[in-house]
Amino acid sequence: MKRILKYIHILIKDNSRGVTLIELVIVSIIVGIIASIAFPGFVKMKEAAMDREVKAALKLIQSAQKIYRMEKVYYYGDIEGGTCVTDATANINQKLYLDLINQNWNFCIDTDSTHTFYDAKGIRKTGTARTWHIGTSSTEPTCNGTGCL
Repeated sequence: MKRILKYIHILIKDNSRGVTLIELVIVSIIVGIIASIAFPGFVKMKEAAMDREVKAALKLIQSAQKIYRMEKVYYYGDIEGGTCVTDATANINQKLYLDLINQNWNFCIDTDSTHTFYDAKGIRKTGTARTWHIGTSSTEPTCNGTGCL
């Protein structure tokens, strides 16, 4: 590494000589190797951060559900035994007094007809097909789908 830096220093000092094609190719190869090492780590860190984001939002929904049940005697649910296909985040924000604004996840809450239990879901909008769940008796969100970390 010291040798490369010394060579680069000599190139910068010597104004009479230009950069050859071989030198440009070598620098391009070095940059490519560094990028190929760094990129997969960056993608994993980004996915882990997105997972932490949805887990925090689901725990917030869980806490809001407990408060809602104390006030109304039942849990809030925007669908009954169905599948979350549309974004119900606006309804959740309004009914549970939250401010979930998320560009990466759709949120919905499934419940039974008596509203005695719920299953809050965070569904990934783009990228890997991943869904996070937290329910009435859960303490931590769980992940279903591809790419769960």
